[in-house]
Parts: sequence; C-alpha cells; structure tokens
Amino acid sequence: RFARPDSPHLLGHSFGGLVAQEAVAGGHLRPASLVLLCSGPGGLPPERWGELPDLVEALDQHDLAAIWRIMRDMDEPGSWAALPPDVAAFLERRWHANSPVHMRECAVMLMRTPDTTQRLAASAAGLSIAVMWGEHDDAWPVEDQARLAQSVGTDGIQLAGLGHSPNAQDPERTAAALLQAWRSAG
Repeated sequence: RFARPDSPHLLGHSFGGLVAQEAVAGGHLRPASLVLLCSGPGGLPPERWGELPDLVEALDQHDLAAIWRIMRDMDEPGSWAALPPDVAAFLERRWHANSPVHMRECAVMLMRTPDTTQRLAASAAGLSIAVMWGEHDDAWPVEDQARLAQSVGTDGIQLAGLGHSPNAQDPERTAAALLQAWRSAG
C-alpha cells in the first residue's frame, strides 16, 4: 500500500476532503500525498448544518430551477449583486449542471459522515498529509481541523484572513501553500 512513483497527489476541498479521506482510510487509494483543504474529520457538526436539512427536503419536492429561485430569494439582500458577474454566472451554471440525487446524497453525507480520523491515521502511515484551512472557515470549525492535523501527525496550515474557499479568495496564496505541501511530500 505504498504510493507508486506515478501516483497522483490527492487534494480534497470541503466535501471532497471527506471523499479523499475515505479513499485513503478505506484502502481504496494510496496517493503520493494527501492535502485536506477546509475539510473536517467527518460530517459537519449540527450547528453548522444551516440549510442542509431544508435542501434535502426541497430536493425531494422541487426541481433545481425552483430551488435556485428560492435560494436567491432567501439570500441576504445585495449578496448576489456583490459578486462579480462571471462568478455569479459560474455559480448558477454549476448549480444547474448538478444531479438532484447527487446533491441530496452529498448533503446527507455532510450531515452523517462519521469521524474518520482514527481510520485515516492508521491507514496513512508513511503518507505525507497536509491539513489546511482558512482562518475564518465557516464550514468545519477551525479547532476540528487543527485536531485532525494533529491526529494524523502533521502541523496544520492556517491561511490567515481567508474563509472556506481560500482558492477563490486568494488563489495565489493558496497555490503557494499547496505547492509547498507537495514539495514537502517529495
């Protein structure tokens, strides 16, 4: 279960971090290295679920276009107007390109995935792991991400002043941190 010389580096952001952790902890993949970016040790804590339960229910009752309109109507006044037009257009295209079944299952997994820390630590012996988060991450608590880093034997990397999507907020700084993690991995 050691990485082959041509094994890819694996980066999991947010929900993708849960998927990446399971791939490694479950023995399905042995990457050259693993970077978890703004992802916790398991599902979101209940106080961070926000509208996820409502989304699961809505996906059982409405199509994506109707849910998009509802979400836009419920959003903070002016929040969409504050987005650059290309970002707002991308978010809408990405929403409509999804499968409702996939979205529902992802939302359920975000609420129900058990903590994988012990399984990951046991499966990842000898694997270079980096755990990074934005200082103001509003998904998984920063403390949970720091504990995850410690549990898998690495120092966490906090990206000062950034939130849950540091790659969108400061692509250059995030890329530099990722490159450093990959260089450290060899």
